[in-house]
Amino acid sequence: MLVLFVRRSSSRSTDILVGALAQADFLTSVFLLPLPAASTTPRSTLGHLYCWVVYPQFLMFVCVTVSIYILTAISVERFVAVVYPLVFNRLVNRRLIVVLVALIWIGTFAVYAAFLPIVYGVHPDRRVCTVRFASPNTGIVLGSFLLCYRLLLPTGVMIITQIWIVRSLQRQAILFREQKTVSFHRTARNRVLKLMTTIIAIYVVCWSPGQIAFFLVNIGVLDYSFVGSPLDRGAIVLSFYNSCLNPVIYTARFPEFRQALKSIFRQKHADLNVPLFDERKRDWTESGRDKSGQV
Repeated sequence: MLVLFVRRSSSRSTDILVGALAQADFLTSVFLLPLPAASTTPRSTLGHLYCWVVYPQFLMFVCVTVSIYILTAISVERFVAVVYPLVFNRLVNRRLIVVLVALIWIGTFAVYAAFLPIVYGVHPDRRVCTVRFASPNTGIVLGSFLLCYRLLLPTGVMIITQIWIVRSLQRQAILFREQKTVSFHRTARNRVLKLMTTIIAIYVVCWSPGQIAFFLVNIGVLDYSFVGSPLDRGAIVLSFYNSCLNPVIYTARFPEFRQALKSIFRQKHADLNVPLFDERKRDWTESGRDKSGQV
């Protein structure tokens, strides 16, 4: 976040999205900190707000879901940049990306705020927060929705866009086989494939166990006693490793980021015009130069 803040005046779309991803992951870690639990909860507006916001860790799940959809937005942004470069250069700018990130935050907040009052509330007799479904079908609908919303939909979008990118680069490599750009397209294709395969695989491995288990509990395949068990807690912890690994993936794959980070601590001014995370622009620049560095 510090490196991208220093370079904010010249940040490109991918840099802004990666910065937003880092912010969402950072806020996830903040709201992950445990808060003291209330021993009793009054049947008042304040008590209901506690059961809607604090008890289910509302803000934490908003942040982690925003992280998922910013990862998805990065995948779509790279898809447009590679497959439709003219459209990308004409339409995608800093303002559009900032609006997109804001819409992801607002939309995620609205989705969770819509169903939490339906699911959580104050138990009328025991004065504690409890899960309440109007009918068995409510749990099935909620479990199915969250499985699609937090796993199937973003995974499907990421896989489809990245396959499309690789196929597009493959066609370009064949088209320009006799030109110097052939090495660029082959290198770019392999780099995109390796990076996005890593990102998608880690995301699926981290999120699938918890989301599938939550879905099975809601449809009645697993008993409700599974919630809070060691296996359930282990699946939840595994989900948050996705946020832990995001900065490792992106910083390890981009030497420009590591150089920019060193320049901050060494008080040296790095080239602020060099994109940190925009591989498409960097590769096109490299492909247009010969060995002497001339365009």
